[in-house]
Amino acid sequence: MSYKVQYMARGSSIWLNASSGFGSEAQAIFDAKAVAKRPNYEQVRVVDRNGSVVWLG
Repeated sequence: MSYKVQYMARGSSIWLNASSGFGSEAQAIFDAKAVAKRPNYEQVRVVDRNGSVVWLG
């Protein structure tokens, strides 16, 4: 299955792609945790190819 890391910037209500194409859920979550440390990102999530949220940080 394929996973994408998405983020929502502060003051926004739109999810944007930070990265995509991860074949492993664990690798996508690892990347998402790094993305979540960026100061302008309010929410970060990992979604599968069906759009289901598998991790929210």
